[in-house]
Amino acid sequence: MAQIQEVPTGGTKGMKLTAEDRRWREEDDVRTLAEAKIIEDDPKRLAAARKRAVAMAKEQEEKAEATREVANFRKPMDKKK
Repeated sequence: MAQIQEVPTGGTKGMKLTAEDRRWREEDDVRTLAEAKIIEDDPKRLAAARKRAVAMAKEQEEKAEATREVANFRKPMDKKK
């Protein structure tokens, strides 16, 4: 049977992972970091990613504002033109 240990940090804090799950996560992190390095070293790709990040953040802000309005969390902000 696989040994289970508590995860010390990250988005899965407090979750119990098997040694196999920890290994998979470590390998996935290596792939993620390697891909990030490739993107950082490519000025055009990095610029495109940053531009897309701005658009994605704006969309998320709009959704968050709508969610706050639905929840009556606060009144809608005045929209600037």
